[in-house]
Parts: sequence; C-alpha cells; structure tokens
Amino acid sequence: MGILKFIIMNNYYIFILESSLELSKFILMNKSLNVGFGVIIRRRRKLLKITQNELAAFSGLDRHTVVNIEKGMGNPSIDSLIALCKPLGLALRLEVVQSQSESSL
Repeated sequence: MGILKFIIMNNYYIFILESSLELSKFILMNKSLNVGFGVIIRRRRKLLKITQNELAAFSGLDRHTVVNIEKGMGNPSIDSLIALCKPLGLALRLEVVQSQSESSL
C-alpha cells in the first residue's frame, strides 16, 4: 500500500507518492492539478504493469476517462481519483497548507 499526498501551497499543487514499491518518495510540483495527477497515475500504473484497459476495469471507470486523466485532460472528480487510486494500491490524502502571508492576515 502506498500513500499519495496531495498538498496545496502557494498556488502550487504538490504530489508526494510514498510507496514501498518505489523504495523512495516521488515528488512532483506543478501548477496544473490535472497534469500532476495524470503523471502520478500513469507512473504508478506502469510500475505495476497494468494496462489502461485493466485499470479502467478495476476502477469501474471508462478507458477513455483513464486516458484523459493520464494526459492531464478533463476535470476528474474526487470520486474518480479515489476509484483510480484503489487498484493502484494508493490511499489519497489531501492537505492544505496556509502560506505565511495568509497566516498574518
């Protein structure tokens, strides 16, 4: 089981993938939410040697939806992201970090 932490901080989306399969942390910082999730989902799927068709079947989503999410296209719902994370052995966690400039207001 791995953990995909999704952090929002200072207009950036930070994705941290912690997994025993990868033996380390994979960190991606991106201004695009969709592109960041797509990179993580594709990377994990390929690591597990699962095809897009298999991931679609395991997650209950349409293959076209999986393809679009991996390409960073569309606007996936939280339900879709959770559905994708389960067969990939990931738990999705969201953390919102307040910037120092906001905390002084």
